[in-house]
Amino acid sequence: AVPVLQKEVLDDQLDAASACFLTSQVKIDKRKRTVFLPKVCDAYALDFGMGDGLVCLSQCIKYLDEGSQNAIAELLENGVVSVKFNCASENFHPSLTELLC
Repeated sequence: AVPVLQKEVLDDQLDAASACFLTSQVKIDKRKRTVFLPKVCDAYALDFGMGDGLVCLSQCIKYLDEGSQNAIAELLENGVVSVKFNCASENFHPSLTELLC
């Protein structure tokens, strides 16, 4: 299903879509003190703090559930945190086909 965006509540709809996407994509490895962000964050990392992964993470954290926010905050409070980006996946749009012109 594709949501129909409405200008009156566009910001709320975009926030909800961001939360849904990031909640399903962000992974936290407490043992390795690493947070994995989706590859799209890497692609746009220069838009958030000159490509700094921690700055990118700080922009994403507000869209995560409270448990994930707390887990990341705990990691940040206890020292260095590594931010890595997931590998690109071709599984996002398996039903699309390339159109050759």
